[in-house]
Amino acid sequence: MISKFYTFVIFLFVINANAQQLSYDNFEALEIGNLGGDVQGSVPGQGGYYTFCSLLSDFQIIDSNSSNGKALQVTGYSFTSDYRTAWSNNFVNLWPNRNFGNNIVEVEFDFFTGNDSGIESEHGLKILDNTYNKILAGFDFKTDTNKLMGLVYSNLNGTPTNNYFELNNTEIILPENTWVRLGMSFNKITGEARFKGPGFDKVIASATLINVDPKTVDYFCLLGANNFNSSVVLYDNVEMRATASNLLLSNQENIVENSKLVTFYPNPTTDNIYINDANNEIKKITLLDIKGQLLFETSKNQQPISLEKFESGVYFLKVETSKGVKVGKLIKK
Repeated sequence: MISKFYTFVIFLFVINANAQQLSYDNFEALEIGNLGGDVQGSVPGQGGYYTFCSLLSDFQIIDSNSSNGKALQVTGYSFTSDYRTAWSNNFVNLWPNRNFGNNIVEVEFDFFTGNDSGIESEHGLKILDNTYNKILAGFDFKTDTNKLMGLVYSNLNGTPTNNYFELNNTEIILPENTWVRLGMSFNKITGEARFKGPGFDKVIASATLINVDPKTVDYFCLLGANNFNSSVVLYDNVEMRATASNLLLSNQENIVENSKLVTFYPNPTTDNIYINDANNEIKKITLLDIKGQLLFETSKNQQPISLEKFESGVYFLKVETSKGVKVGKLIKK
């Protein structure tokens, strides 16, 4: 799924000739269904992912029921405290083979908050060291309060340990049923971790992590006791890269947006596409091909948009409104 358009390859090489993309996963190449091969984390599943969980269905590839395509769904459901995680071993080989001087690992991803159901659970993504115990950088989303916090191994409280911390002077509370793009990084030379997203750009320095290499990037779900309902979140467009300087979310609008405000249909389509804006405040409509090249642009709320002259394939429709930007994948049959 692609909820926002960004030409990361061109952008990275303009900013930093040595920056390199280590991996990028929008889950479109995977089949709908379970992600892992077993629940013990010993058998690789789709895309080489491993899962340690109660049920294989805890980590699933789903159709996100919108124009955005497939996404990774993580479900938390338990009557007792429990911990579940998913990871790929690809990063183990990618990081050691990075370009010389690229000592910052950056991870960006789209995150869907789901319903505010009051379930006591925590979902997130974290970068771990080679002991798999120290969090070099991570995000933690609490589903009972919709509060987003940072995670890092540091001596913030006097003793080196994995710590939660606020991402801003005020709490970061994300609205429910909303896609938001988040970015985190770790600099192995300085031990500095950085966290960036809507309303925050936070740096935490840790002298205990200098010259420590990242080993893996894990999805996780930490469950509280006595949960009688499930918590569900989604991940998509997960990009990992090695850089020599900070590039986190440099080419993002960095806007929290509710995908329900702007929709387009039918998708897939054979000819015309219609755009529905709940606030009727469309400023610009742009059509791009799979390489990000501009095919069509208008500042008018032109309805319908004809795709008759374009070949069958995948396109991106970018709709700019007074409330933000929505970019979705569009398929022409």
